[in-house]
Amino acid sequence: MAGNVRDSGPNSGTDRLVVDASGSSALKQSDEEWLIDGLLNVRTAAELVEGLVARGYPRSLAEQSVSNLVDSSIFQRAAHASTKCNRKLSGLLNALGKLFLHSGFELQRHRIPSAEFYESFFFNNRPVVLQGLMEDWAAVERWTPEYFKSRYGDVVVEVMVDRDDDPDYELNHASHCANMNMADYIDRITSIESGNTYYLVARSHVLDIPEMADLSRDFSCPTGFLDPDSNEKPYVRLWLGPAGTLTPLHCDDCNILFGQVTGRKLVRLIPPYFYPSLYNTAEYYSPVDLDDIDLARFPAMQDVPILEVILEPGEFLFIPIGWWHWVKSLELSSSLTFTNFYNDDPPVMWPELLE
Repeated sequence: MAGNVRDSGPNSGTDRLVVDASGSSALKQSDEEWLIDGLLNVRTAAELVEGLVARGYPRSLAEQSVSNLVDSSIFQRAAHASTKCNRKLSGLLNALGKLFLHSGFELQRHRIPSAEFYESFFFNNRPVVLQGLMEDWAAVERWTPEYFKSRYGDVVVEVMVDRDDDPDYELNHASHCANMNMADYIDRITSIESGNTYYLVARSHVLDIPEMADLSRDFSCPTGFLDPDSNEKPYVRLWLGPAGTLTPLHCDDCNILFGQVTGRKLVRLIPPYFYPSLYNTAEYYSPVDLDDIDLARFPAMQDVPILEVILEPGEFLFIPIGWWHWVKSLELSSSLTFTNFYNDDPPVMWPELLE
């Protein structure tokens, strides 16, 4: 989101500098835009000063720049207009949220044809658990730890490590990446009963590694639901980890079909109408822990509905765009996520989520 701190300093790149009234250089134009965006998104002055310092500016200049902008009459008028717009949007979401609460919607399991899925769930932006779509998948029986170790043991893969030591491990993803061969990774995740330290995640792009390409023979795109000829590449990603791995509350910028291949996972979902209550300030993550909600810190969560399901092997969960979700492995498990929906070309996206 707007508060992300980038590595570029004041003299890097080709971005022109903003010049103050005295003629001396102040902030780069992109950094001034970052500063304005941060203030409009209710970042504190202290946070923004530290952000500018991290970008390479002297602290005195950072403090003066923030102070000047806050005191600017033009900015104050813009902030008022932005607040008014945000208030209207929040009011609309609140009204839609009340309608959802009275809708009686429940997350259910169904064996339905693709046409009914699109008509009743996809285009209505409602989640659903789909059964019977992996019955011809070899992966459901084949993808054991022993299988990955014996067949791909020498293949070097990227995995996340030391996640337990960092509450912001997803935001700090790059600092938790490590390369190891598959055999070592399997040994590590099978030697623990439960934990969030190690996880092979979608961003590892394991299915794109040539030595592991034949994994794609073990699964297929359910006919009518997913398009195997989609122009979107890659459209499928692998997750592999022990019991206890946790993906914190977040939202994706597109529709997702989440396939639970082996093991079980607990998934909790929150409808998009309750976004203002999720305290989202960093990228597409919420700091709210759905395993232990701190209402003193997050009082707006008091009335937020949370849908819950335990995904069994062989089940798909449709996660519509805009729905926030939290995922915890109950057993050593493997999952596949797909984005190549048959009736979604070009795909519906929410690019602003990643700003």
